[in-house]
Amino acid sequence: MRARRLLRLSVFALALLLASPAVAWMPPPVVEPYVSPFNCYPDVQIFNSLQYGDFDFCRLKLRYQPGRAECLRIIISTCNLVTPGTRSMGPPGGLEGFGERIVCPPGPPPPTCPSGYFG
Repeated sequence: MRARRLLRLSVFALALLLASPAVAWMPPPVVEPYVSPFNCYPDVQIFNSLQYGDFDFCRLKLRYQPGRAECLRIIISTCNLVTPGTRSMGPPGGLEGFGERIVCPPGPPPPTCPSGYFG
C-alpha cells in the first residue's frame, strides 16, 4: 500500500515537472547566419609590386639576399562560400593561411611579408 502511494506521488511529481514552463521551454533552433565553406583547395597568395610585378613569395627581412632561406610562400585555403538558405555561391574567400619558408631566388626583391607570418 505504501509503495503504491509512493509510486503515485513520484508519477505526479514527474508530470508536474514535465508540464512546468521551465522544462517545456526549448531554445529555438540555431540558424547559422554565417557562410559555410564548400570545396576548399590550397592556393598561394600573390604579392603585387608596382616596380617588379607579381610575386608568389615575400621576404621576411628588409635586406633582400638571394640564396638564403629568408623568403616565405604563404599558402591559404581558398573555399567557395555558400550562404545558408540560398542556392547561390558567393565569391571565393580565403581562410587562415600558413607560411612556408623557401630559399630566396635570384632576381628583383619581392615585397615584404605581412605582419604575423614568421615562417
